[in-house]
Amino acid sequence: MIPTATLLCAGLSALMAVGLAANVSVARRKHKVSLGDGGLREVERAVRAHANLIENAPLVFLLMALCELSGQTDSTTMHVVGGTFIADPHNSDSARRSPSAVS
Repeated sequence: MIPTATLLCAGLSALMAVGLAANVSVARRKHKVSLGDGGLREVERAVRAHANLIENAPLVFLLMALCELSGQTDSTTMHVVGGTFIADPHNSDSARRSPSAVS
């Protein structure tokens, strides 16, 4: 059995990662920051958005693949799980708050 939902969502996630990495590059270039975030909120948000995806995607897709390969879940459920992960703006609520406000 091929884990089609996992493959589809992983591919979409890879495209998102490329876009978020480009966003980091644009923000760093705009503010002339070569490493890190330079203490600038805009750069910090771009870096964290990319990092959140990179940190969470491998575990989500590993678990999705295991569920699909076990044969115990249907394809629709896995597409809903994957779609929810892709559609979620990756902790957008905490990204809007300042680092000191995040508990």
